[in-house]
Amino acid sequence: MSILKSKNLAYEIADVLGERIIRMEYESGERMIESKIAKELDVSQSSIREALRILEQNGLVEINPRRGTYVTALSISNVTMLYDLLSEMYVLLIRKAMEKKSEFNKQDILEVFTKIRVSADNNDVDNYYKGIFDLALVALEVTESFLLKKAITDLWPNKRRVEYMTLSSRKNDLKENLKYFDLLVHSMMESDVDRMVQIIREYSQNEKAFAISILKKNNLI
Repeated sequence: MSILKSKNLAYEIADVLGERIIRMEYESGERMIESKIAKELDVSQSSIREALRILEQNGLVEINPRRGTYVTALSISNVTMLYDLLSEMYVLLIRKAMEKKSEFNKQDILEVFTKIRVSADNNDVDNYYKGIFDLALVALEVTESFLLKKAITDLWPNKRRVEYMTLSSRKNDLKENLKYFDLLVHSMMESDVDRMVQIIREYSQNEKAFAISILKKNNLI
């Protein structure tokens, strides 16, 4: 496989490898061999090394100078902390976004939600998964807060990884997951912020429990 070579080569490589990690093409704890990846992507090992450092900053790999580079292991403790952190950040996101909501903002959110619903109807995991993050992005843009956006999106590489894992395990039952977004949008239309906060917390706890059940099933504890 050859990728586009540019001034941002390391970031392009990091995107490719990061997507593979998210989609479980690299297993939790798997070693990433620089020479092998460099040959496959037709790039230098130094470029691979730089890309792996970017992935380390994103929390997707761990680099040990003596042992090499490994995909960050998914563990119950890490997944628990990830969901607990994001749950409270999303609560803040909801409150700040609702302070600045407008009819235009509502329409943007409804358009994304419609795509999520269609994806659920079609058992389309890829677009359903994409829609979840698109929905959050719309809300983040509404807040106009650089700090909140950075705090949340810095956690997204690992959230994407766990999200893809859980959704792929229930691709024929996306409508069960959809009910939370349905309730969330309905509460938004009624400007019921407290209900929105309650829903996002319930959703986060449900998703956390589902992710942990998968880890236990696969002995990834």
